[in-house]
Amino acid sequence: MNEPHGTNGTWPGMAQAGTDGVRSADSDHWIIVAGDSWSSARNWYDANPDLNVQDAFDKIIYEAHCYFDSSSSGQYANSYDADNIYPNIGVVEVSPFIQWLRENDARGFVGEYGVPDDDPRWNEVLERFMQHLGANGVSGTYWAGGSYWGDYKLSVHPTSNLTVDRPQMSVLQQDFTAGGLSTPAPAVEVILDSETPAGVTITGNWSTSTAAPGYLGQNYLHDGNSEIGKSVKLSPELATAGTYEVYLRWTASGNRASNAPIDIIHSSGTDLVQVDQKSNGGTWVSLGIYDFNAGSSGSVIIRNEGANGYVIADAVRFSPR
Repeated sequence: MNEPHGTNGTWPGMAQAGTDGVRSADSDHWIIVAGDSWSSARNWYDANPDLNVQDAFDKIIYEAHCYFDSSSSGQYANSYDADNIYPNIGVVEVSPFIQWLRENDARGFVGEYGVPDDDPRWNEVLERFMQHLGANGVSGTYWAGGSYWGDYKLSVHPTSNLTVDRPQMSVLQQDFTAGGLSTPAPAVEVILDSETPAGVTITGNWSTSTAAPGYLGQNYLHDGNSEIGKSVKLSPELATAGTYEVYLRWTASGNRASNAPIDIIHSSGTDLVQVDQKSNGGTWVSLGIYDFNAGSSGSVIIRNEGANGYVIADAVRFSPR
């Protein structure tokens, strides 16, 4: 079943019934189970809270789809700049699905992803996204190929009588398998909570709260949706320099900002990531993979400038890669 949606909570039962039907006749083949809500990786947690297909032969693979435009639809109706795209947006978009796989000890597959051929910056988005899949052992298939698509901007069908590759192929031909990523990583993961005095710098008036579930530790911070210029800087102490994947945690609610600005300060500079705190609460959402020096010079700064709702500061996690 491709991209189920609008099932009003009945999809887990449908998926189980379909699996049972296949297994009544076939015990050899793998079964790929799509997620509800159009299989959206971004919405995976909210759309699939009860998806847990049982298979006596343990051959289930869960499938998500992931696109990087503002609607996550893959239509790419706006330009790179108009949609406020940034290099790590693919990592952020697929992170809820990958985290769900980890928590449920499940196998995953991204059955659709793709970028336009009209701006070279999309290739960096695609490269970082595929590196993230490879580092987490998740496979996938690009959308789309074949002569049918003509001038479709996501197509990777070669042009000029099959003699000229589309721009995306320079990325797709790289080795992103887990074995192909050979960067050594330190062994220690570091988690820093906003309520920890050491390593936390607070600018402006932030309030503590326990009203929404999913926070780490005893509470979380919120900016009160007021007084632009507030920030919470989290600077974990890293024992070893190296490559780390940075995760952020918050509590979700309808009054949260959908564009909370996050600065990641790493050894090569500063990257800005915007996160949607209306969803994916109580989970570790990846902000990307970066190099850091030893010590506490690397940090994550949660700001409220330009945010369109409450901004939450809960915890960060630096995981070696």
